Amino acid sequence: YTLLQAAANMATNPILLTDLPFDTIKDFAPVSLTHLTPYVFVVSSQSPVKSLRELIKYIKDDAGKITYGTTGDGSPQQLATLLFAQTAGGLGKMTEVPYKGSSAAHPDLITNRISFMIDPLAAAGPHIKAGNLRALAVTTPQRNPSFPDIPTATEGGVPGYDFSSWGGVFAPAGTPRAIVQKLNAEIGVALANPDLRKRFTDMGLVAKHSTPEELGKFLQSEMTRWRAVLAKKP
Repeated sequence: YTLLQAAANMATNPILLTDLPFDTIKDFAPVSLTHLTPYVFVVSSQSPVKSLRELIKYIKDDAGKITYGTTGDGSPQQLATLLFAQTAGGLGKMTEVPYKGSSAAHPDLITNRISFMIDPLAAAGPHIKAGNLRALAVTTPQRNPSFPDIPTATEGGVPGYDFSSWGGVFAPAGTPRAIVQKLNAEIGVALANPDLRKRFTDMGLVAKHSTPEELGKFLQSEMTRWRAVLAKKP
C-alpha cells in the first residue's frame, strides 16, 4: 500500500489552492496522527521586547513599522501570525517579510532587522539556547518540557491562542478497514517506543498517536478553523 506522510498544509491547501488534482477528504483514508510541532514567539536578544505583552504594546505603539518573518504565503509562520493578530485583536498593520526558510530568516531576526517571528521551536531552539534569540512564549496550551521556563501565549497575555503544525499518515481512499487498523496499531507501537519519542523530542516534535476517526475529525476541524482565519486575512 502507498501511504502519505502528510503535513499541516493538508488542511490549508484546499483553501489556498484552487487547482488541487485531488479531494482532500474524499481521496484519502486517515490512519493516524504522528506528531505535533510546537512554535515559539522569538525576537532578537538585542530587541527591547522582553515578553509577549511587551510585543503587543510594541506593535500597537509602532503600528505600520513592525515587521515579521515567515517562510512564504500559506506557511505555518504566516498562519500563526494571522491567528496571533486575530486572537490578540487591535494590533494594527504589520509588514510580512517572506524568506525561503527559517534558517534564511534567522540572520535578519538575530540582528533585529525584522521585529519578530513565530518559528518552530526546533528551528529557533539552538539560537535561544545560544542567547541570540529571546523566546517570549510558546504557541501551545502547555509549556514545552524542553524549554519549561518559556511561558505559553495564554500566560503571556493572549488567552486561547493555540497553534501547532502537525503530521499524519493517510492511505488511499478505499483501503480496507482491516489494513487501516493494522497500520494504525503499528504506528502506535512505534510512537510508544522510548527511543523514537526521545528522537522526536530532540527534534522539537511531540509524538502524537490517534485513531483514524480522530485524525479524520481533526483534519475537518483544521480546515474549518483555517478557512475562518484566512477569510479575515487583510
